[in-house]
Amino acid sequence: MLKTLYIKDYALLEQISIEFEKGLNIITGETGAGKSILIDAMSLLLGERASNEVIRKGAEKAIVEGIFSAENNERIDTLLEQNEIEKSNELIVRRELSVKGSNRCFLNDTPVALNVIKEVGNLLVDLHGQHEHQSLLRTETHIEFLDDFGSLEQPLADYKKEYDQLHLLQKNLNELRAKENLLKEKKDLYEFQRKEIEAISPLENEDESISSELHILENSEQLLELTNDISQQLYDSEKSIYDSLIKVQLKINALAKIDKTFAETSGELQSVVAVVNDITDVVRKYNAQIELEPQKLEELRSRFQSINLLKKKYGGTLQALLDHYKKILNEIKLAESFED
Repeated sequence: MLKTLYIKDYALLEQISIEFEKGLNIITGETGAGKSILIDAMSLLLGERASNEVIRKGAEKAIVEGIFSAENNERIDTLLEQNEIEKSNELIVRRELSVKGSNRCFLNDTPVALNVIKEVGNLLVDLHGQHEHQSLLRTETHIEFLDDFGSLEQPLADYKKEYDQLHLLQKNLNELRAKENLLKEKKDLYEFQRKEIEAISPLENEDESISSELHILENSEQLLELTNDISQQLYDSEKSIYDSLIKVQLKINALAKIDKTFAETSGELQSVVAVVNDITDVVRKYNAQIELEPQKLEELRSRFQSINLLKKKYGGTLQALLDHYKKILNEIKLAESFED
């Protein structure tokens, strides 16, 4: 039911708003009073094509808006759902024509195409002109008359529900078939990628651990030289820090025998000597495990390079590479399930 008709700057009308009540509403007037303008405006609202010549002289655009009651109208609800428009008990239809040539259509303030407005108009309003009854002449409405005559509302609703379910199942089936075809096309590629990655079989965070190990191996000669020098200066040379501290320790002990105020200093120096011993042990152990291993160095360099090439090819990071590997395993498994 049409509840309100609002017209602005259309033909001779500057602005008019008409409220309609339930039941029969009659608009009368003498010839030339503008009744036909209202019908033309309604036709525009229902999706008829129009040019900007209908815009009132001096105005920028014409607006025709209708507010309809749309309660319990399944076809309207379906159409709104198809166009992602929120359903409500009222349906606001609006057309705007601009002098610049733009033609905009709205349903509940959502922009839509003209054909959507026309489809909605066919469901909402039946225009009667002289010698015509539009809905009787539209073959697409004949089935509705037949359904109404046969009181088939509930069977039709049940059929639509089953049809929608069938349509959904068909859609899912088509998607599965499309997925199957795509997997068949890509299975060889996925198998190639799987073998390529498994040939290296990188572990999580392995690139970081190899990088650290490489840094040590590549500097092993310098590490060996540094630890030897430290060990010499701390303990092994004739004038080592350890020997010097021992000599000082003996003299402070002698002082402490004469003046007990040096007893605490003697204890502190003993702690320093112990620290030097500990540092020397750490450096010696580290020095002992340093090995110049050119073969291992080359092997690590080769593996590091191989992992980096895979990273560059499959996502840029080791985690992205491992995620891609999991993905292609799943895709291969899915492709094989289709074959089964």
